[in-house]
Amino acid sequence: MQNTFSILEELIRIPSYVGNGFDEARIADAVVARLSGLPECWRVTKQVVEGNRRNVYVSNSEDPDILLTAHLDTVPPTDAWTRDPFDPGREGSRLYGLGAVDMKAGCASILSALARGAGTDKKIAALFYVGEEYDFCGMKAFVGETRIRPRLIVNPEPTDLRVYRGCRGVLECRYVVLGRAAHAAMGRDGVNAILVAEQAASELTRILATLPDEGLGSSTVNLAWLHGGLPVNGEVVARPNIVPPFAQAVIEIRIANNCVDEDFVRAILSESVTRAGAELASFDVAFHVGSMTSSARVRTPFDGFEDGDPKTTGYFDTQIFVQAHG
Repeated sequence: MQNTFSILEELIRIPSYVGNGFDEARIADAVVARLSGLPECWRVTKQVVEGNRRNVYVSNSEDPDILLTAHLDTVPPTDAWTRDPFDPGREGSRLYGLGAVDMKAGCASILSALARGAGTDKKIAALFYVGEEYDFCGMKAFVGETRIRPRLIVNPEPTDLRVYRGCRGVLECRYVVLGRAAHAAMGRDGVNAILVAEQAASELTRILATLPDEGLGSSTVNLAWLHGGLPVNGEVVARPNIVPPFAQAVIEIRIANNCVDEDFVRAILSESVTRAGAELASFDVAFHVGSMTSSARVRTPFDGFEDGDPKTTGYFDTQIFVQAHG
């Protein structure tokens, strides 16, 4: 039996980012090939997500108690690589390659564990899914079709070997503010849409700080993109002598308290913008995943691992499953 390191090297050699003619199809085939060696009690299912992209699900029970999850995709390679990102290289106890940590190591660990424990009497399932780094399409597709209710979900994302029993959610939205144009020399007659858009994000930040969660801390706001100016012939241009009547912003909120949802955010932004004499012309949500905290009854101790602080970690799209099915 090949060890986990060897499985990981095999997976790294398969590009599984999305773009430039690549996707997760080949790595899904590799996972299916490895799972085909399990005893007959393990059933392997391929779920088409879109085109050639598909999730792979394996289980030894119709109602598993434990679900192991790992995503097959990686981020695209960048020019920052000083070696071939698809040629795994070992240096001492380290292995280098695109996805070596996030999260082909998790995939390899699950495949290795299933092979070693194939005869277990525990009811176990594993999901290898697509699209985590992009639009959550794989987990959304799985959630839309599955009816399983596992007691425990284990997601071996990179955590510096800490066990996180919860994590904040995320909400990304784009909003447009319409102010009022005026000559810069008569600025009091105008409403600067750029300033209003920024002030609305700051107001949201202030309000969220008053709604902390005991385990997850405070929700935070990242004003990731702000663009504004004067609309001219379908374009937004800079006119230094004109108070800008148009602004568009993108914010990402890391949600601690699940009272913070789309309606809550829209209402805060709208009130702030209206109070400034402008209009919230549009508000669109790119995605929304609520926060998650494991209940006390399923907080299983793991020998040799420290607990991580969920206030310091990102979100995991396993939360989509929990949000849909509890």
